[in-house]
Amino acid sequence: MARSVRVFISYRHQEPDRALAHTFAGALEKAGHEVFIDSGIRWGTDWVKRIREALERTDFLLLLLSREAANSEMVVEEVLTAKELAQQHNGVPIILPLRVRFPFTEPLPYNLSASLRSIQQERWNGDEDTAPLVRQLLDILADGNGWTTEIQETPQTGSIRQEAPQPQVDPRNLIIPGGALDVDSRFYVKRQADEDVLNTVSRSRAMVTVRGPRQTGKTSLIMRAFASMRQSSPALRATFFDFQALRDHDLQSLDTIWCAIANHLADQLWLDDWDEECWKEKASYDRNFTRFLDHFVFADTDAPLLICLDEVDRIFNAPIKSEYFASVRAFYNRGAFDPAWKKVRWLLATSSEPSFFIEDLTQSPFNIGLRVNVGAFTPKEVENLTIHHGLTLDRPTLNRIVDYTGGRPYLVHVIAYHLARNPGSRDQLFNAETAGGGVFREHLHRYLLQFQKEEALFKAMQRITDGQGCEDVRIAGRLEAAGLVRRNADLKVVPLGRLYADFFSKELR
Repeated sequence: MARSVRVFISYRHQEPDRALAHTFAGALEKAGHEVFIDSGIRWGTDWVKRIREALERTDFLLLLLSREAANSEMVVEEVLTAKELAQQHNGVPIILPLRVRFPFTEPLPYNLSASLRSIQQERWNGDEDTAPLVRQLLDILADGNGWTTEIQETPQTGSIRQEAPQPQVDPRNLIIPGGALDVDSRFYVKRQADEDVLNTVSRSRAMVTVRGPRQTGKTSLIMRAFASMRQSSPALRATFFDFQALRDHDLQSLDTIWCAIANHLADQLWLDDWDEECWKEKASYDRNFTRFLDHFVFADTDAPLLICLDEVDRIFNAPIKSEYFASVRAFYNRGAFDPAWKKVRWLLATSSEPSFFIEDLTQSPFNIGLRVNVGAFTPKEVENLTIHHGLTLDRPTLNRIVDYTGGRPYLVHVIAYHLARNPGSRDQLFNAETAGGGVFREHLHRYLLQFQKEEALFKAMQRITDGQGCEDVRIAGRLEAAGLVRRNADLKVVPLGRLYADFFSKELR
């Protein structure tokens, strides 16, 4: 008899995802396997606890990815949790992504792509695919491998195209909220930060750090700067490196991390003469990377190089964090006298406050150059996003959005998206008791899952929603980096908006 394994099925509660998930569950259980599928669990802290416990004891994560599911924050969190557990337990659980009417030609959303870019994927287009996929799945569970179809996600770039807001928007052309926007998206709201970043990276030896809570548009801003510099005259060569794409092995030393960055830059710059053998094992990382610039990047052109480093927060928990950021600063300083390094410009993005993780900021890049903070939308920016969605809202409704969301760009986008699709849903969207009729359900659950893992965050958010504030600067900083809290006029830590205040005061009792 084939061995029995445990399978976690992640799916969006809509059709055809729901029916497909239950079909798989029935076939797997009939074959003697144990299946976790989240039907009938009360949503809230109990649901989140069950999800975490199920992932901890599962062998395979079957990930049903429709377009909507791929934009789900909870799906992203489930994938990150599964990858974290796999690192601790010899590659288990194995992730099996299955695209549900979601062609391979369409890239995954940014956050999910970074986690799944090296994992094989399969697809389901209709009922005729179900039986073959069930057979393939049963074979996989028997031999312990993944899918056979490998999809490599590649970042999409393009020119910046400004489009004026239009009075009406076809709902079919709306962008599902979540992840970075395309560089030419008409739903992007320009802010002063955009101009500040572009003006600075256009100058020689630029160093720019973009900081702000999660889901405030940092990655979208950097990608637009990246694309804009590629279209500038004279052209500036721009490269984009996402630290989420790093393997754990790459974070072991300065040598491995700079070699990984060199590999990614060489791919984006089409440096065909470069490969890992060019990285000399006996040479230091700084000598190797400088040689990479001299002999390859600037061998045939003096066009400046912009290095965009996104999600540098990942380094904050690595053993080499202080040494790595010290090396970035040293490379920047070398531009004062080294011809190659003088042609390099830097653009970094972080959600967390660096001072919480780096003891000596004088040995890091974070207190030099331009520091740009992005955060909540202003009331005018909230209005601009609703106009981009073809909405004409009165001032009381706009103020209601600001109060409810705290101006957090992602939450504003969700409300604008659903109002554009269903104008009659207005009152339901502003009901924190039902999490906006369910549209904020997975967004809020992602935080509940984090609170389940860290009691200090759980208790701090409890006190904040009870009106007691938070005296622990580091904990408050982490909650601020997560986009959950802000400081009011009296510098007291309070929930960012009424949605978080009402929801967490109930769920964290």
